[in-house]
Amino acid sequence: MKSLFAILALVGASCAPLHAKAAFYSEDQLVERADAIAVIELDAPVACRIESSIWTYQQMAKARVVEPIAGKLPANLMLHGDESFICGQCPLAKGRSLAFLTKVDTLWTGTN
Repeated sequence: MKSLFAILALVGASCAPLHAKAAFYSEDQLVERADAIAVIELDAPVACRIESSIWTYQQMAKARVVEPIAGKLPANLMLHGDESFICGQCPLAKGRSLAFLTKVDTLWTGTN
C-alpha cells in the first residue's frame, strides 16, 4: 500500500504544471558578461529570421555607436533581437540606448 501511495505521489508531482520565469542579469552581471558596452542609436527594427548556434532572431536593426564605453565595436553594426526563447525575448526599439552587447557567432545581440 505504501508503494502505491509513493507511485501516485510521484505521478501527481510530475503532472503538476511548471511555472518558470526568465532570469534577467543584474547590472553587475551585464557589465561582467558583455563583449562591449556603448551608447547606441538604433534605427527602427525590421522583421527577419536569422539563426545562430543558440537562438533564432526575429528582429534586426542598424545601430550607430554614439559613445563607446567598453570593448571593441565597429562604428555601425546590425543588432539582432527578439530571440526565439519565449520566456526571455528582448525586442528591439528605435532610439538611443545604453547597450550591453554580446557577439553570438557573427551576430551582435543584447547580452541578456
